[in-house]
Amino acid sequence: MFEWFASVWDSDEDKEVWSYWMDYEGYNDSSQAELEEEMADDVERFTDRVSKVPLSLPLSIYEPKQQAEARSSAGG
Repeated sequence: MFEWFASVWDSDEDKEVWSYWMDYEGYNDSSQAELEEEMADDVERFTDRVSKVPLSLPLSIYEPKQQAEARSSAGG
């Protein structure tokens, strides 16, 4: 099964401020390669969003690839 879980911690307060889990397998007829690519894209976009300072919560875990690419090319 393709899945991932993420936690965002506030290091100043030493507490979890947000978490999310996502899985990819069994919802349609996507191939394993397609699922791997989709998951890698989602993890990359998520990591990019949580690496921003200051972090704006709540986070949107899912962002369509086209929208993320447009935002990235615009410098956001």
